[in-house]
Amino acid sequence: MLPDPNAPLRDRVLQRVVEGEAESSAALRKAAFEGAGLSPDLKPLIEKVHAHACKVTDEDVAKVQHAYGDATPRSVIADYMTAPISEQLRAMLRLLERCTLEPDRLTPDDVRVVLDTGVTREAIRDAFYVAFLFNTYDILADTLGWELPDRRYYPKAGKFLLKKGYL
Repeated sequence: MLPDPNAPLRDRVLQRVVEGEAESSAALRKAAFEGAGLSPDLKPLIEKVHAHACKVTDEDVAKVQHAYGDATPRSVIADYMTAPISEQLRAMLRLLERCTLEPDRLTPDDVRVVLDTGVTREAIRDAFYVAFLFNTYDILADTLGWELPDRRYYPKAGKFLLKKGYL
């Protein structure tokens, strides 16, 4: 079997997500990734994400948010410009929005603004990779009229993504 050429990037992204700076503790993120040692109120959501992420509902997330008092995800979705997030994340989301919705207007200055907040070139590159893949999937799905797979597909795909990553 050939080595996965994307393994180093996948491993770096995973390490940043699990061990990097964040609002939740590294221990909690590691427990969520491994699916072990979770509190009883968090465990059902994490198990559902692991088994079939496509079936996670707003109600599932709201239960955990209520327990932890965290409305940040909803406020980011509603309006990331006013959500209680770091300026680094806000700048990155603004850059990804420009890249997605107005790619012809994207300039080096857009990237410099993000760099000036302290986001690294590597983090910007990684975010562009993920955005590019999702944007490509969306364009292909719209263009080719893809149907959603049978629900039996999602648990298998979820396990694969947890093991191998997106790239």
